Amino acid sequence: FLLSHLFYIYSFNQPGHPSHDIPFLKKHPWFIFLVIVAGVYMFQQLQPKLHEMVLPVIVYLIVILAMFSMAINRWGKVNKDSFFWVSGGAFLFVVSDGILAFNKFHSPIENARFAIMISYMLAQYSIVRGAYLQITENGH
Repeated sequence: FLLSHLFYIYSFNQPGHPSHDIPFLKKHPWFIFLVIVAGVYMFQQLQPKLHEMVLPVIVYLIVILAMFSMAINRWGKVNKDSFFWVSGGAFLFVVSDGILAFNKFHSPIENARFAIMISYMLAQYSIVRGAYLQITENGH
């Protein structure tokens, strides 16, 4: 999963249609601050029960939040439909992994496996749908 998120980060940074727009994250650095605050909050909630998993969880948390941020950074670089599908899928990945982490390291969540799989499948579908919409718009 870590490797797939690294590939998503790479692919989300590929150029879209020619644009003179300043990248979203450069224009709105406050968004990065919000992502960091959310990541710190998630880590603080999980940390007491992580034990030897502290470092892997920190690395994974950084990567998944970077993946989400790069999906958001596609704003203005791709068509709006592609942007919304991909960024929605990236958000659903954060939700899926958040449910998984809280269920494992914080407290049990009723029907967690079902919620994890539904959000995971919707995340994958949304990202693929958004990528398809980008490709078809660019005529490839």
